[in-house]
Amino acid sequence: MLVQIELDDENIFICEDGENDLYYSIITLNKFREIYDELNISKRTIEMCEEAVYKKKNILIPFQDYYFGIISMMNQNNVLIKKDVVAFYIFKNMMIAVIIQDDDHHINDILVSISHKQREDIKTIGRLIYCFLSDLLSKDNFYLEEIQSEIEELDISEDNDTPVIFTQRMRHLTKELLVMMHDYDTLLSIVEELQINLPSEEDDLKYYDILIRKIQRLDNYVHLLRELLIQSRENYQSRLDYKMNKTMELFTVVTSIFLPLTLIVGWYGMNFKYMPELEYRYAYLMVIVVCILITLGLIFWFKKRKFF
Repeated sequence: MLVQIELDDENIFICEDGENDLYYSIITLNKFREIYDELNISKRTIEMCEEAVYKKKNILIPFQDYYFGIISMMNQNNVLIKKDVVAFYIFKNMMIAVIIQDDDHHINDILVSISHKQREDIKTIGRLIYCFLSDLLSKDNFYLEEIQSEIEELDISEDNDTPVIFTQRMRHLTKELLVMMHDYDTLLSIVEELQINLPSEEDDLKYYDILIRKIQRLDNYVHLLRELLIQSRENYQSRLDYKMNKTMELFTVVTSIFLPLTLIVGWYGMNFKYMPELEYRYAYLMVIVVCILITLGLIFWFKKRKFF
């Protein structure tokens, strides 16, 4: 049966007393720093919990009597800046979760919720790991659906967003998806290594397989969203190209209409001495009529060819 404990001087060695029970504890890094040496835990693991570089990675390191790992998952309030970070120590019949960074209390809520489940069903470390990681990933699918909706909105929106604003939104989404791809890939490596190296019962292997497939589905979903994002960017570029082509087409039509008129202006602006039509009484009126007819004729011809 799963038993939650508080690590202090009285029960710090409780993991050695129980034979059939499974123990787990939730503790902050500050409190754990005071008692870690009583559990024969390497000081280097505490230093890794404090170093900023490891707060952005998912790692798993085997020691003689335990496994040490750090899981850094996205904080849905700010994927690119904030991280929910938890370190864990896995012993034969005990798991210690050390909360390093949890601004939205998501990790703490998950660990606390495990204690309210049917403890009789959690009898092995493998099942405990499955419950923790499965709950940790439970909201990711909903967040990915929100990203998909945002991408689809970008794709179908007819708003005249400036290219700069659109590019900024696309770049932000691209970075989010890259961060999530990295998190899922490294988390998958951790679970696969635990499945291979951690002593487990036959039922535990089934839970590991379920967890691996779940992470793979999320990772595939992220790859799908990246492809959708690329397609959305290409569609936006196609709309820009289409608008540019229509603008250039309009300029071409206007230029073509005024080109004959420019020719007439240039022709009669040469100021030759002997130009008989300049002496004709109705020459000016005739030039006006010719210009109007040319303009109307070209407009009719372009309209018939559906240039506008």
